[in-house]
Order: sequence, then C-alpha cells, then structure tokens
Amino acid sequence: MRFIKNKKLLGGTAITAAIVIGVSVKSLLFPGDRIEFSDGAELAAYFDAQDYRLASVAAGEIDVPRLLLAGIPEGWGLENDVERRKRVFFRATLPLVLEANALVARDRARVLYLRPRIENRQPIHGSELEWLRQLARKYEIKNWRDVSDPKVLDELELRVDVVPVSLGLVQAAVESGYGTSRFAREGNALFGQWTWGEGLTPEKQRDGKGDYKIAAFETPLHSVKSYILNLNTHTAYKGFRARRAELRSEGKDVLNGTELLPELSAYSEKGQAYLDILAEAIEVNKLSGLDGAKLAENDPKSLVPNP
Repeated sequence: MRFIKNKKLLGGTAITAAIVIGVSVKSLLFPGDRIEFSDGAELAAYFDAQDYRLASVAAGEIDVPRLLLAGIPEGWGLENDVERRKRVFFRATLPLVLEANALVARDRARVLYLRPRIENRQPIHGSELEWLRQLARKYEIKNWRDVSDPKVLDELELRVDVVPVSLGLVQAAVESGYGTSRFAREGNALFGQWTWGEGLTPEKQRDGKGDYKIAAFETPLHSVKSYILNLNTHTAYKGFRARRAELRSEGKDVLNGTELLPELSAYSEKGQAYLDILAEAIEVNKLSGLDGAKLAENDPKSLVPNP
C-alpha cells in the first residue's frame, strides 16, 4: 500500500518506517494532497481506511471527502469481483460529481443574487456584468452580451443548475463500463461524449456520422464538468432543463435522478432501452440514496494512479 492511515505520526521511528515502506518523509511530516494507488483494490482499501463508505453517505452519517480521482488506472478492470468493482467506482466518482456540481451551484447562487439587482436597476459593478456575460456565453445563450435582457436572465437561471448525483453516477458507470472502457483509461472519458475535433477514434465509427471521435480529458473531473455543461446547453436536453426548473419551482432543493431520467432519451440511440438500463442500475446500486450527498469541507486530495 502507498498510504498511511495515521499521517500524524512524527518522530524518528515513524520517519524510518516511512522510508522502509516507500512513503516520502515530506508526505509524512506535511500531509499532502496526493495519494497514489495502483488499482481498484488498493483504492478501496484507502477508502475503507478513511471510513468512506456509500452506506454511511446515504444514511447521512458522513459527508463525502474531497478525494478527487486524477486518472483511471490501467488495472481498474482486473478486479474479478464485479460488485466490489462497482462500489469502488461509485466511491471514486461521487466526489467528482459533487465537486463539479458545487462549481455550478456557486455560479447559480451568484446569478440568483445579481438577477433582482439588475431587474430593480440597482447599481451593478462592471466586473459583475462582465462575469454574467461570460457565463451566458459559456452556456451558449443567444444574445449573451445583453445580460439586462429578461430572456437572457431566464435562460441563465434555467441552464446554470446542477445535475442529480445519481444521474451523474449511473451515466458515468454505464458509459465507461465502470471505468474499464478504453476511452476511460486512455482519455479519462466517463460519458462517451462525441467530438469532431481532437479525441480518441473508436475502432468502428458509425456510418453516416462523419469523422467523429470520443472527447478526451485531462482528468476525470474535467469529463464530469463537460458532461454537466453538455446537459445544460445542448438542444437535445431542453426538456431535461425544463423539467428541472419545474422541480425547482415546486421547492425541490435536492434533485432526484429518477424524476429527471425520462428527459434523457436523446443521450443514446437506444432511446427508451437506454433509459431502462439506467433506471435498473440506479435501483440495483441504490444510487437514489446519494442524491442528497454533501461534499466535505476538507481540502481536496488527488488520487493518482501509479502503475
């Protein structure tokens, strides 16, 4: 193993032990933000050592530690126990979904704060207006420069919102084969997003679809952020955004993935069959209980694959 459960041990004995087992003195004296692991089994052992278990999260007993997966290890799919492989995958991707959602939620809170000030013609700093413009541009809103336009503000509130946790988890699992697909291993691509730019070329491209590729990402977190932005901007998911807004108007603070799932039939050419697969995976893996999961406030640590 490459981790020490009790990182607060100091002194000559602890330092000597660290050197013997291959842990740097620096990481022992100064608990850092980098945890190395070689495969899913080792990562699961680290999660256990941190008392990080999905059942505890679902029960509201613990917040999810900010353990951010930096890459998919080559040996991820070598775990013979399928259920154990699924559990470690969900534990590894849950902090990513929550982290990406937290960034969106932060922007949403700022939009909801600025909107009434604009509508009531209260003084707004130029930098705040420029921030809104760039956000509207990022979310591909027409007439994004005119953030005083009620239609632009309506669209911002509609698009800048989170994705249910269970939905992000189940789509990452299905689209990446629980982290075992070539696209996941070579490009940190968890959601099978297509691109006509640089990316990973499928072994067999579908006829009539052009020279498409699967988008590759620097880290799995970048993949999650791109997935959320895709659902929040693409015309195919207009119904998803509209239904989410309805739930918000009904006072739903925590979004339920099962309620929004029917609006994602366009995500796959399989249509309803795809939705049935997702629904079954949510139920079998008890993912709905994670929709209310909260991210811990601790400093993030990077989980780094080390072959």
